[in-house]
Amino acid sequence: MTQQKVQDLLKKINYIEAEVEIQKQILFSIPNDHKDEIKTVIEKIADAKKHINKLREEIGKIAPGEFQKIINIENGLAQFKEIAATRKFTAIENMSVDSACWIKCKDGKEFSCLIKASTENGDITILTVDGEVLAFTRDEIVD
Repeated sequence: MTQQKVQDLLKKINYIEAEVEIQKQILFSIPNDHKDEIKTVIEKIADAKKHINKLREEIGKIAPGEFQKIINIENGLAQFKEIAATRKFTAIENMSVDSACWIKCKDGKEFSCLIKASTENGDITILTVDGEVLAFTRDEIVD
Protein backbone atom coordinates (compact mmCIF):
# COMPACT_ATOMS: atom_id res chain seq x y z
CA MET A 1 0.00 0.00 0.00
CA THR A 2 2.77 2.41 0.93
CA GLN A 3 4.59 1.77 -2.35
CA GLN A 4 1.43 2.50 -4.34
CA LYS A 5 0.88 5.72 -2.38
CA VAL A 6 4.46 6.82 -3.14
CA GLN A 7 3.96 6.03 -6.82
CA ASP A 8 0.73 8.06 -6.85
CA LEU A 9 2.48 11.01 -5.20
CA LEU A 10 5.35 10.81 -7.67
CA LYS A 11 2.88 10.83 -10.56
CA LYS A 12 1.27 13.95 -9.11
CA ILE A 13 4.68 15.59 -8.76
CA ASN A 14 5.56 14.74 -12.37
CA TYR A 15 2.27 16.18 -13.59
CA ILE A 16 2.77 19.40 -11.61
CA GLU A 17 6.38 19.70 -12.82
CA ALA A 18 5.16 19.38 -16.41
CA GLU A 19 2.61 22.11 -15.71
CA VAL A 20 5.37 24.32 -14.28
CA GLU A 21 7.37 23.89 -17.49
CA ILE A 22 4.33 24.93 -19.51
CA GLN A 23 3.83 27.97 -17.27
CA LYS A 24 7.49 28.91 -17.76
CA GLN A 25 7.01 28.82 -21.53
CA ILE A 26 3.93 30.99 -21.15
CA LEU A 27 5.91 33.39 -18.96
CA PHE A 28 8.62 33.76 -21.60
CA SER A 29 6.01 34.51 -24.26
CA ILE A 30 4.32 37.35 -22.34
CA PRO A 31 5.40 40.83 -23.44
CA ASN A 32 7.31 42.72 -20.76
CA ASP A 33 4.71 45.46 -20.50
CA HIS A 34 1.97 43.00 -19.39
CA LYS A 35 2.96 43.12 -15.71
CA ASP A 36 -0.31 41.69 -14.36
CA GLU A 37 -0.11 38.63 -16.62
CA ILE A 38 3.52 38.10 -15.66
CA LYS A 39 2.64 38.34 -11.98
CA THR A 40 -0.22 35.85 -12.36
CA VAL A 41 1.97 33.27 -14.09
CA ILE A 42 4.77 33.70 -11.55
CA GLU A 43 2.26 33.15 -8.74
CA LYS A 44 1.01 29.96 -10.47
CA ILE A 45 4.58 28.69 -10.70
CA ALA A 46 5.28 29.52 -7.05
CA ASP A 47 2.06 27.81 -5.93
CA ALA A 48 2.91 24.72 -7.97
CA LYS A 49 6.38 24.55 -6.44
CA LYS A 50 4.86 24.80 -2.95
CA HIS A 51 2.50 21.97 -3.83
CA ILE A 52 5.42 19.86 -5.07
CA ASN A 53 7.27 20.47 -1.81
CA LYS A 54 4.22 19.41 0.22
CA LEU A 55 3.91 16.21 -1.81
CA ARG A 56 7.62 15.53 -1.32
CA GLU A 57 7.21 16.03 2.44
CA GLU A 58 4.35 13.55 2.38
CA ILE A 59 6.59 10.99 0.67
CA GLY A 60 9.21 11.65 3.34
CA LYS A 61 6.68 10.92 6.08
CA ILE A 62 5.24 7.72 4.65
CA ALA A 63 8.42 6.27 3.11
CA PRO A 64 11.60 7.90 4.45
CA GLY A 65 13.88 5.42 2.67
CA GLU A 66 12.21 6.02 -0.67
CA PHE A 67 12.37 9.77 -0.10
CA GLN A 68 16.11 9.58 0.61
CA LYS A 69 16.58 7.57 -2.58
CA ILE A 70 14.78 10.31 -4.53
CA ILE A 71 17.02 12.96 -2.95
CA ASN A 72 20.12 10.91 -3.77
CA ILE A 73 19.06 10.54 -7.40
CA GLU A 74 18.28 14.26 -7.71
CA ASN A 75 21.68 15.15 -6.25
CA GLY A 76 23.40 12.63 -8.51
CA LEU A 77 21.57 13.99 -11.54
CA ALA A 78 22.73 17.51 -10.71
CA GLN A 79 26.31 16.24 -10.41
CA PHE A 80 25.95 14.31 -13.69
CA LYS A 81 24.75 17.48 -15.44
CA GLU A 82 27.79 19.38 -14.17
CA ILE A 83 30.07 16.68 -15.55
CA ALA A 84 28.18 16.63 -18.86
CA ALA A 85 28.76 20.37 -19.20
CA THR A 86 32.52 19.83 -19.16
CA ARG A 87 32.87 16.56 -21.11
CA LYS A 88 32.07 15.79 -24.69
CA PHE A 89 29.87 12.72 -24.58
CA THR A 90 29.36 10.99 -27.91
CA ALA A 91 26.62 8.58 -26.77
CA ILE A 92 24.07 8.64 -24.00
CA GLU A 93 21.84 5.77 -22.94
CA ASN A 94 19.23 5.68 -20.23
CA MET A 95 17.13 3.13 -18.46
CA SER A 96 13.66 2.91 -19.85
CA VAL A 97 10.71 0.60 -19.63
CA ASP A 98 11.96 -1.34 -22.64
CA SER A 99 15.69 -1.45 -22.04
CA ALA A 100 18.16 -1.91 -19.23
CA CYS A 101 21.16 0.30 -18.62
CA TRP A 102 24.17 -1.36 -17.01
CA ILE A 103 27.91 -1.83 -17.22
CA LYS A 104 30.20 -4.67 -16.23
CA CYS A 105 33.72 -4.00 -15.05
CA LYS A 106 36.73 -6.25 -15.53
CA ASP A 107 36.99 -6.64 -11.75
CA GLY A 108 33.60 -8.40 -11.83
CA LYS A 109 31.49 -5.54 -10.50
CA GLU A 110 28.27 -4.72 -12.31
CA PHE A 111 26.31 -1.49 -12.06
CA SER A 112 22.71 -0.84 -13.03
CA CYS A 113 22.34 2.72 -14.18
CA LEU A 114 19.76 5.35 -14.93
CA ILE A 115 22.09 7.12 -17.38
CA LYS A 116 25.26 5.99 -19.13
CA ALA A 117 27.34 8.40 -21.20
CA SER A 118 30.38 7.52 -23.30
CA THR A 119 33.20 9.70 -24.54
CA GLU A 120 34.90 9.35 -27.91
CA ASN A 121 37.78 7.41 -26.35
CA GLY A 122 35.41 4.90 -24.67
CA ASP A 123 35.41 6.23 -21.11
CA ILE A 124 32.03 5.95 -19.41
CA THR A 125 30.24 8.00 -16.77
CA ILE A 126 27.09 6.62 -15.17
CA LEU A 127 24.36 7.66 -12.77
CA THR A 128 23.47 4.55 -10.78
CA VAL A 129 19.98 3.62 -9.64
CA ASP A 130 21.10 4.70 -6.16
CA GLY A 131 22.02 8.19 -7.37
CA GLU A 132 25.78 7.69 -7.37
CA VAL A 133 27.86 9.13 -10.21
CA LEU A 134 30.72 6.86 -11.26
CA ALA A 135 33.34 7.23 -13.98
CA PHE A 136 35.29 4.43 -15.66
CA THR A 137 38.04 4.32 -18.23
CA ARG A 138 37.52 2.04 -21.21
CA ASP A 139 40.23 -0.24 -19.80
CA GLU A 140 38.10 -0.92 -16.71
CA ILE A 141 35.02 -2.03 -18.62
CA VAL A 142 34.09 -5.33 -20.24
CA ASP A 143 32.89 -4.79 -23.81
